[in-house]
Amino acid sequence: MGDNVAITLNVPTAGTYDVKYAVKLFNTRGINQLAVNGTNLGPTEDEYSATETWQEFDMGTVALGAGNQVFKFTVTGKNALSTGFTLYWDYMKLTPK
Repeated sequence: MGDNVAITLNVPTAGTYDVKYAVKLFNTRGINQLAVNGTNLGPTEDEYSATETWQEFDMGTVALGAGNQVFKFTVTGKNALSTGFTLYWDYMKLTPK
């Protein structure tokens, strides 16, 4: 718990963006919290599933300046049925609003 990974994305144009990311849910996954530039965005998301499946999470909107922006995922716990705390991402999608 508390481990994190930060991804720096270069945003070409300042504005408000809808933030989504996709994961492969699995029985070894943990629960994470996304923070953008140090501020939590959206709820914690549980990546646990008894069977492998894909899911896209819509984290809401955030105002971003042009240039590098830090998206940090922090492990906050795990589902009682999960055998681990691992996190996984397939893609992140920023859509201008």
